[in-house]
Amino acid sequence: MGEYAPGVDGGGSVIVVDRDRRLTVSYVMNRMEGGLGGKRGPDLVRAAYAALNI
Repeated sequence: MGEYAPGVDGGGSVIVVDRDRRLTVSYVMNRMEGGLGGKRGPDLVRAAYAALNI
């Protein structure tokens, strides 16, 4: 990743703005997961970078 600004909340939502790659990835679920978030959001961000080979 290049210069980026991650953001997460306690429910599992995540947003990553990668300025170097001109890429924004976000995930917002329609139902809050138990505890302090889940791993689906970060997994989706990793999958987006993997799909783009970056």
